[in-house]
Amino acid sequence: MERSLQTQLLLIMLLVSMPLALLLMGINVYYFNDYNAKLAVSNRRNMEMSVDSIESELEAIDETLMALIAGNTDFLLLSGGAGHLQAHLSSQTLITQMKTLMPAYSAVGAFFIYSTPSRSERDIFSGEFAYPEKQEIQKFVRACVAEDSITYDMEWRWAEIGGEAYLFRFYGGRGTYLTAMIPLRRLVRESEPEIGGEPVTVFTTADWQPLTQQDYIRENGIELQGDAESYFLSGKPRHMVISRAIRHTDCRLALLVNDREYLRTLQPVQIFFLTASLVCALSIPAFLFWLHRSVLRPLRTIQATMGHIREGDMDAKMPQNVRVKEFGQVHETFNSMIAQIKGLKIEAYEKEIESRNAELRYLHLQIRPHFFLNCLKSIYALARQGQYSKQEQMILAFSRHISYIFGDPMDMVPISREFEHIRNYLEIQQISAVIPPQYSVYAETAVEAFPIPPLSVQTFVENVFRHGVTPDRGLDLEVRASLLRTEEGAYVDITVADNGDGFPESVLKLLNEGNAWAESNRHIGIQNVVRRMRLVYGEDVMFAFFNNEKGAVSEMLIPVPEGGLSTGKKASEIDG
Repeated sequence: MERSLQTQLLLIMLLVSMPLALLLMGINVYYFNDYNAKLAVSNRRNMEMSVDSIESELEAIDETLMALIAGNTDFLLLSGGAGHLQAHLSSQTLITQMKTLMPAYSAVGAFFIYSTPSRSERDIFSGEFAYPEKQEIQKFVRACVAEDSITYDMEWRWAEIGGEAYLFRFYGGRGTYLTAMIPLRRLVRESEPEIGGEPVTVFTTADWQPLTQQDYIRENGIELQGDAESYFLSGKPRHMVISRAIRHTDCRLALLVNDREYLRTLQPVQIFFLTASLVCALSIPAFLFWLHRSVLRPLRTIQATMGHIREGDMDAKMPQNVRVKEFGQVHETFNSMIAQIKGLKIEAYEKEIESRNAELRYLHLQIRPHFFLNCLKSIYALARQGQYSKQEQMILAFSRHISYIFGDPMDMVPISREFEHIRNYLEIQQISAVIPPQYSVYAETAVEAFPIPPLSVQTFVENVFRHGVTPDRGLDLEVRASLLRTEEGAYVDITVADNGDGFPESVLKLLNEGNAWAESNRHIGIQNVVRRMRLVYGEDVMFAFFNNEKGAVSEMLIPVPEGGLSTGKKASEIDG
C-alpha cells in the first residue's frame, strides 16, 4: 500500500511521542475526573440539604393553609357570594388569621384573599416590599383570580413580575382563592450552601431558564441544561453545574461552582505529571514546524488548491514563490493546466445558458391567456349597458394584465408581484362574471420576495376558471404561499384550491405520473409551468394534484436555495 511522505513522517513521530503523551494525559484526566467526582459529591450533598429544606417549608405552608380553609365558614361564605358586610367581616377574619401565621414562615412574602363572587379583596405583605412592587403583584394575583384558571393540582407555580421571580400557591376555586406568595430571593438566601469554590445558587424553570442570577449566568456564558442526574461543566471560567427539581413546584435549584481555584489544590505529583504532559505536547508542534518549512508546506498548498478547485473555485492558483525548485515546476504546470480547463468550461457554460434562455422564451410564448376575447366582449357589453364605471375598471385591469403577461420572460418576479397580478386577474373575472367569484390570495411575509418565473401561479388559476366553474354555484378560490420546513430542507409551498367538482380520476392519474402526461397535448399550460420551474430550480421542484372535500387542489413545492430566506412573523392577505 502506497503512503505519502507526509504520512510516513507523521507516523514515525507519532510512534515515538504519542504513547508517552497519551500515558501522561491519561494520568492527568484520571486525577481531574477523580477530583471533580469528589467535589460533585460534596456539592450535591449540600444542595440536597438546601432543596430538602425548601421542600419541607413549602409542604408545611401547604398543610397549614389547607387546614385553615378546610371547612372554614368564612371562606365558604366568600365562595358563595356573601353580602357586602358579611364579605368584609369574613375576609377580615381570614386575613387576621393569616397575619398571625406570617412570622412562623419567614419565606412567605404575602398572603391574599380574593373573591370574585363576593367582590372582596384582602392582602398582607411583609415589610420589605415597596409600594410599586406591591401594586404589580396585586395586579398579577387579581388577573389570575379573574381568569379562574388556577387549580389546586398546579401546586407552587413561578411567575416573573417586574424583573423579580416569585412562587405562588392558590387554594380554593370558582373565583374565591386564598393565595400565598414567596419571593425566590428569600429562598436563595436560605439555601446558600457554605462550600468552597465560590458557589452560586440559581433557581430555574423546569426547562432550565434562569429565574435568578441572570446577569451572572450571562456574563460567564453558562449553559444550564445538561446532565441532571450527575453534573456537567459549562461557562468561561468553567463552572460545575449541579441541579435538582424542587418537588411541588415547576422549578429547579441549580448550584454553580467556579473551579478556578482547582490548580491551587493540586498535589506535587499531579503538578509533575501535568508539566511532563505539556512538555511532551509542545515537542510535537516543534517537530512539525521543522517538517512544515521543508516539505509539508508545499504539499499542503497543493492539497488546499486542489480542494478549492474540487469545490468549483477555478480561480485558485498555486503560489510561485516556493523554496524547492521541483515544487515550483509543479505549481507552474498546474496553474497553466487550470487556466486551459477554465477557458473550456466557460465556453461550454455560455452555450448551455444560451440554450436554456431560448427554451424559456419559447415556453413563455406558449402561455396565452384564454379569456382575451371574453374580456373584449365584456367591455363591449358594459359600454352597451351604460356601466361606464365598471367599464373603466375593466379596461384598467385588462391593461395591467396585458402589461404583465407580455413582460420579459427572462425576468424573475417576486411572489408578491405574481399574487398582485392574480388579484388583478380575479378582479376582471368578478366584473365580467354573472356570479362573481370569491377569492383569498395569501402569502406569508417570509416568502413574498422569493423569485419565481412570471405566470407560473397564474396558469393554475386560469385552469380553475376553465375547468372548475359550475353553473349552479359561485366559484370560491384560495391561493396560498407559505414556508414549509422539513428534515430534507425548506420549501416554498404554493397552493391553488377551488370548490369545483375536482379533477376527474383519469386527469389526476395523468398529472401525477411525472413526465408521462407531458407527452400528450393536453394541459399545455401546466406542462410549460413544470418545464420552466425545473429549468430555473432543477429537478427538486415537486408538483402535486389532488381532490379534497371542497374541490381540486394544485400544489407546487420549490426548494429554498442554500442560505435560506428570512422568516417574518406577519402574513399579507388579500381577500375578495
